Amino acid sequence: MSPCKSVDVSLDILFTIIEEIGMQHTPDFDLLWAFCSTCRTLRPHAQKFLFHSISLELNTWAPCAPGFSIGIFWEHMQFIVKGNPHVAAHVKNLQFRTGLTANIPPKVIDLLSQFTNLSTLRCGYEERYAGWDILQESHKQWWESVVRLPSLTSLQIVNFWGMPISVIFPCMNLNALCIDECSTFSEPQSGGSLETISHLPLTNIVSVQTARDFSSLDPLFTVYPSIGVPLMDKNNVKSLFLPRIWDNECAKLKDFPSLRSFDVDISLLKHANSLFGNFHLSSLRSLDSLGMEFNFDLGLRTVYPSMALAAALTIPPGFPALSRVTITMSLDSRGYPAIKDSVNEELAKLDQLFYKADG
Repeated sequence: MSPCKSVDVSLDILFTIIEEIGMQHTPDFDLLWAFCSTCRTLRPHAQKFLFHSISLELNTWAPCAPGFSIGIFWEHMQFIVKGNPHVAAHVKNLQFRTGLTANIPPKVIDLLSQFTNLSTLRCGYEERYAGWDILQESHKQWWESVVRLPSLTSLQIVNFWGMPISVIFPCMNLNALCIDECSTFSEPQSGGSLETISHLPLTNIVSVQTARDFSSLDPLFTVYPSIGVPLMDKNNVKSLFLPRIWDNECAKLKDFPSLRSFDVDISLLKHANSLFGNFHLSSLRSLDSLGMEFNFDLGLRTVYPSMALAAALTIPPGFPALSRVTITMSLDSRGYPAIKDSVNEELAKLDQLFYKADG
């Protein structure tokens, strides 16, 4: 057997390998760490992908993160940034949670403020329905500093019940806002001075997403007497995501004339024309992307996606700008035999509907 020979690999190839690893939906962080640790030349390039999305652990025993981000203790990250300040600029997406009874390290704010290119933040509490009103004043001020980081363009709030919308007032760079099923907003804490509210409504926020019902978004658009203007203007909303909607809520859609992207679960609808029959005509013309979900397991099965779409196409002008339609139908495989015919019939109707639309 001939002895093993070392193989020289060009830097261009190694850079390409790092990019291929880093751009995967679930990057191999062990490999990226290896590139950072073993080669000074490759380290800066690998760091761009290694620290692009991080899950910061504030007070838990072990870092834990979904596959698309790397889990790291905040003190460890602080140590890395102190030794390599340029690393902080690579952080674009960040998520973390803390406990209601945990001591929030004050220096975390100093660390976050160094992430000058941070654009997306997902944050909140580990406990469900953690109420703003029970927080210590120091914790409230801490959270205000967090969500008001100047570089943020997307804010996702987790397990935060009753956060005053006034906390969001200074967030002039936000363009996307998301709340989970255990989060709500409440009325502003105070009117504030003209300097603090003169820029309202926040015209940059064009994307709104909730994991609750439509009414959970009401505080964002309410004109409170102490403020005189809403936090957001419905005319500016271009992307709307609703996990459920009832027929009596569909009338609210008339107030959104600029929608280009709309995602909704229609499983609770009882009338086919409720959804798009209440759409603003301007949004029917401008809608570019549509996502519809339907759950066969709920047993209601009153309005199928094909029925809602067919009803919409009878309303002039239809969907002249629509370029993408995603329909997601969920069902329990154990109950599939009982609803097999209904599923196949719905798929056939959708196929026929899209065939006519393409024609």
